[in-house]
Amino acid sequence: MKLKESCIVGCEFLHMRCCAHILNLIVQDGLKDIHESIAKVRNAVRYAKSSPKRFEKFLEAVKDANIQSKSLLSLDVSTRWNSIYPMLEAAEKFERAFDSMVIDDEQYMDYFEEPDENGKKPKGMKMKYEKYWGNIEKMNLLLFVAVVLDPRYKMKYIVYWFNKWYAKPNIDSMVEKVRGAIDRLYAHYAIEFETASSSTSVSVNGSCVTSDVASSSMSSASDTHDPWKSAVEEFQHHLAQEDNGECKTEVDQYLLEASEPPCTLGFDILGWWKVNSSKYKILSHVARDVMAVLVSTVASESAFSTRGRVLDSFRSSLSPLTVEALICC
Repeated sequence: MKLKESCIVGCEFLHMRCCAHILNLIVQDGLKDIHESIAKVRNAVRYAKSSPKRFEKFLEAVKDANIQSKSLLSLDVSTRWNSIYPMLEAAEKFERAFDSMVIDDEQYMDYFEEPDENGKKPKGMKMKYEKYWGNIEKMNLLLFVAVVLDPRYKMKYIVYWFNKWYAKPNIDSMVEKVRGAIDRLYAHYAIEFETASSSTSVSVNGSCVTSDVASSSMSSASDTHDPWKSAVEEFQHHLAQEDNGECKTEVDQYLLEASEPPCTLGFDILGWWKVNSSKYKILSHVARDVMAVLVSTVASESAFSTRGRVLDSFRSSLSPLTVEALICC
């Protein structure tokens, strides 16, 4: 209970699925349609790289086939769908070498009789996409909140693509859910901001009164010299009051203002919020924290992805110190 109370909006946005991992699952389902062909190439490459003796036989087959290539075989990683293409591209260059191994190496063909680990019926990429991204109820709304807090796009961008992607009857409710998520985040930060500033409210109010008196005295002094300037300032004050009446929160004010040009090169979102932090005191804190949320764990997991290329069934007896040296160096 204490953890839930300390989290933002009751841990509503705590779980963020890795977008790269979901994309990997979608592509893997699509690759299952041609899995048999890929599995054969993978087994051929795995056989050649499974031991030094087998690799020497492979190099002899390459030499006999008179294949000239600076690159060697590359085995894919099961958790990285984009590693399959380099494996296929490299193996294609040595096709004649593999063909000769069918005749010269008796153990080569036996290697392909291993049972297929992925013999399940393909479900299709669309079904996998629908499972994770087809329903807004299953998605973390911070994905949409981050887009809205990009001053180049805001809510209009969300509405535009919702109309492209989803059925018309559900669009209004989906937009309301995104707006509701932004309002709940803003309300949470507004309470914290009010609590933090309550201790200094007296001194701030005193300075405001002083500054108001000073500004009024200055304006009264300037009024005697420039009545037109006084009229303009009075009209600007009227517009400010009118805007405050229409825009109840910083979120309303932010969404009503014009967006930045979407094609701006090198646009710095955090820099924009830093410059406008005096204008959006609370919303800028929301944007800062939302933009810090990682939508992919690839960067943090990449350090551990090399274990599959270091430890396999033929090198499982390596000591922990040796494994650490191979991975970290």
